[in-house]
Amino acid sequence: MRRAASCFLLSLAWLPAAAAQPRPMTIDDVFTLRRLADPQIAPDGRRLVVVASEPDETLNRARRSLWLLAGDEPARQITRGPNDRSPRWAPDGARLAYLSTRDDRDQIWMLAFPGGEPERLTDSPTPVSAFAWSPDGTTIAFSAVDPTTGEQRERTQRGDDAYVVNRTFEWRRLWVLDVRTREVRRLATPDMDVREFAWAPDGRRLAVAMAPTTLFDLARESEIFSLPADGGPPVRLTHNDALEQQLQWAPDGVAVYFVASDAERFVNAEARLFRLDLATRAVARLAQTFAYGLASPRVLDDGRHVLALCGIRATRRLCRLDLAADRVVALSADTGTVQGFSTTPDGSAVSLVFTDASTPPALWRATTAPYAAKPAWQPNAHAAAWALGETRTLEWTSRDGWTVEGVLTLPVGHTAGTKVPLVVALHGGPEAAKTLAFDPDYMDYTQVLAGRGYAVLWPNYRGGTHYGDRFLQGMNGDTGGGDFHDIMTGVDAVVALGLADPERLGVMGWSWGGISTGWIVTQTTRFKAASAGAMVSNHFSVFGEADLTYDVEHFYIGGTPWADAMKYIRLSPIGHVMTAKTPTLLLHGLDDVRCPFPQSMEFYRGLRAAGVETELVAYPREPHVFRELRHQRDKMERELSWFDRFLRAGSDHGLEETSR
Repeated sequence: MRRAASCFLLSLAWLPAAAAQPRPMTIDDVFTLRRLADPQIAPDGRRLVVVASEPDETLNRARRSLWLLAGDEPARQITRGPNDRSPRWAPDGARLAYLSTRDDRDQIWMLAFPGGEPERLTDSPTPVSAFAWSPDGTTIAFSAVDPTTGEQRERTQRGDDAYVVNRTFEWRRLWVLDVRTREVRRLATPDMDVREFAWAPDGRRLAVAMAPTTLFDLARESEIFSLPADGGPPVRLTHNDALEQQLQWAPDGVAVYFVASDAERFVNAEARLFRLDLATRAVARLAQTFAYGLASPRVLDDGRHVLALCGIRATRRLCRLDLAADRVVALSADTGTVQGFSTTPDGSAVSLVFTDASTPPALWRATTAPYAAKPAWQPNAHAAAWALGETRTLEWTSRDGWTVEGVLTLPVGHTAGTKVPLVVALHGGPEAAKTLAFDPDYMDYTQVLAGRGYAVLWPNYRGGTHYGDRFLQGMNGDTGGGDFHDIMTGVDAVVALGLADPERLGVMGWSWGGISTGWIVTQTTRFKAASAGAMVSNHFSVFGEADLTYDVEHFYIGGTPWADAMKYIRLSPIGHVMTAKTPTLLLHGLDDVRCPFPQSMEFYRGLRAAGVETELVAYPREPHVFRELRHQRDKMERELSWFDRFLRAGSDHGLEETSR
């Protein structure tokens, strides 16, 4: 089944007509786009603020600033960056606080309306991580790491700075700022890391998620506490092995809502919404019959409804949960992706960032009773000058009978019946999904490939979100099994359409997509070119390198490599590298702690030993997700050159086709 990716009503009509004949998109165009995030609507619904980021060649990074929309007036920039974010309206709607990076430290700044100048509120010696207004708007709670003591600074200067691994932590503490006097006091948190916090409606306490460690791999050890705002000791509310996130209070203050995969333990499942009764400490799952995930919940003032984002197949939609009926209703259309939203306290007005397969992300206004949305600001009207390939969803049947969906983009100006090279692009995670969206970056520049004559298939293979728990858990204990066949049968489906030339297939991916790419080139020679970014090639050795191995230990492989070394090698790309034949490009940041650089080095040396043509490109300073613009550009240019070299018409590299 194929479903055309249409747009929100009017989503193209309000883009101005291009002055010239549309042309294919290029890599240069990727760096002209202004991206939107974190839309925030004022309590009265009249003003919107959104974070806009745009490439800055001088910074070699994206510059983030705040833009304001008031009534029907055009959007205007109200801060200058270079790194302004997390805007939050005061309850009175007359002031806006936000985080800004100046003097190399994140601090809280404030704007007063109308016409105020930015005013710095905090002078924290360590960067502010997050903040929240109190319900009466007189104070702001914020988290920041303890400042370094004089003794610690002296020890560091002397070189006496040894520490015990996994036992020495820099704790994020919770502080309260008096907005009028600028007085700051620390709340009585124990030696634990403050992950999240939310004010109670009466302003007398906060719900705080804290963990006894800062290790990413042990985030599930976080628990929810009730912390008095006057400085009293915290009271622990949960006792479990679950990762509680996105805390929200009930309007009457008798319960706290949170998002987790399970109420008792950390499992790989769709995100669920839970209600913690503060009197009984009972935890109840909401929307129990809803098969998909619920994220970014906003409990409305009536206490009877919740707005949230729902990942449903190849879309992400704004949904409303009726708590009394325990029923979820999708509000936004099934044609694209809502990337973020905010709501007035009563839920009557919403601001959201929306994109579909042919329209860059834009800021929208919506009402909810009944639901009606209209565009408010499209900061990328120049994208109308680009000719785009048609994008549609595609379903196929995997080898074991499971139904799999993907997103398929045709080459620009494709003529039916013409066979073209196909690039299979694999999302990371694997707990993620490719949705109908047009938001190009260095990992997903599908329309640039389409402009070069490639078809692009993004398979939503098992192990990913948006398709329910059974599908998400389908990779458990079977990594490289069912997910591999989901991908390969997707290739078969595109070949069967008469679109893909089976002799010109390429594959690419980042993070888990890079892992899958490495696995694929050791299992089949059907692909004539591959690019693996930020990969793991050896699930055994990465246990001693990465900041996250819990998922592999408990979900995707099971057990530890110390207990079954050969299973770990057998399910790793490195265990089969001597069978590889596909020319493979490897790309990796040197500061990646999630999938460390030695993983690509291992695979590179293995490919060379196998006689496979390969290149390994190292990017200094880059973590798991690249930040520097020139590195992002370099990655795309190298990848395109690699695919052009091996997949453009007439290339024949003499690979004998085999598949296991």
